[in-house]
Amino acid sequence: TLERNVLSNLEAADPEVAEQVRSRMFTFDDMARLSEADLRLVLQNVEVKELLVAMKAAGKGVLDSLLKQMSERRQHQFLEDLEALPRMRLSEVEQVQNRVVQQMRQLEDQGLIRLPHGDESADAYV
Repeated sequence: TLERNVLSNLEAADPEVAEQVRSRMFTFDDMARLSEADLRLVLQNVEVKELLVAMKAAGKGVLDSLLKQMSERRQHQFLEDLEALPRMRLSEVEQVQNRVVQQMRQLEDQGLIRLPHGDESADAYV
């Protein structure tokens, strides 16, 4: 992806800056770190078809976090639909994941959700 290429070039030029940038980025797998309320808003604002495709290459934590925000019936349907998806190229799935991340960034820009950036566990809200 473009982000990986940029980070790779930055890593070669200045590893310290590359690490700082990496720590501030939000990736699709970081979706597992969203609050329950924010995940529910994502579910309401992102097309289910997009989420299904994006989940094909997502970490288990992301899928588990998303499923927890669904009713049992909706969970069952989502998992059935996920199983029924045809094989896809990883690059296609990553494109969809990037679109979902862009939609989440738009929700953040609108003040609807808060995306965790980098390792915020050390500076959590209380």
